[in-house]
Amino acid sequence: MIKAHIIPAGLYARPEKSKEALKIISTDNPGRTRKSWTGIYDDELVCRACEDMWDSWDAYGIDFLRNIEKYAKPILSEGRLLGYQSDDYDYSQLKLFFLSVAWRCGASGRKEFCLVKLGPYQDKLKKVIENRNPNEPSGFDVSFTRFDDTNLGTALLNPHCERFDGINYLSIYMYGFIVSVKMDRRPGASIFRPLTMHSGEPLRIALRNFKNSPEHRLMFKMARDVPR
Repeated sequence: MIKAHIIPAGLYARPEKSKEALKIISTDNPGRTRKSWTGIYDDELVCRACEDMWDSWDAYGIDFLRNIEKYAKPILSEGRLLGYQSDDYDYSQLKLFFLSVAWRCGASGRKEFCLVKLGPYQDKLKKVIENRNPNEPSGFDVSFTRFDDTNLGTALLNPHCERFDGINYLSIYMYGFIVSVKMDRRPGASIFRPLTMHSGEPLRIALRNFKNSPEHRLMFKMARDVPR
């Protein structure tokens, strides 16, 4: 087994050449913080051969999210940014990246991922990864949005399962993006249908207001509880 990051290290928002360690704030122990130079990894998750299988997916996904303007055009309304549209991206690489991260979140025994309970979809994700087939009919629709705050909005929050329109989803936070992976065979929630990834079709990424989001309220509470 090797030390494997669940969320790839390249998606931890830290300025290049920064000498500051990452700060990890506990939600179940208010006021507790710790520093990390490497981010969150699990040394009981995979072997080197397994990680090598998704190295190229990670590289593509990291570059896509960190350099979204390189892959997508802005969608504007009266000069206001509403989101992005990518007409030319590698559908298989990007979707397999998201699905492999979803599998890692569900397979990890670390407490940061304790809210990820995927049931039978854990094994189905594993088969998708082994077969390198993002279109395997297992209910894994993927859509994602981006916070409009590219500073505070890039903080990583713990992934968790939630429901939209009664449909089960896994929400993962990565570099200011919220990736929603459907863990359900039923049709996806209406709010995600225009954003769902489809092979051969443009990819749309909606912009979300960070200041009025539940994530902002949670982060404000966490920061308030940190001892000065």
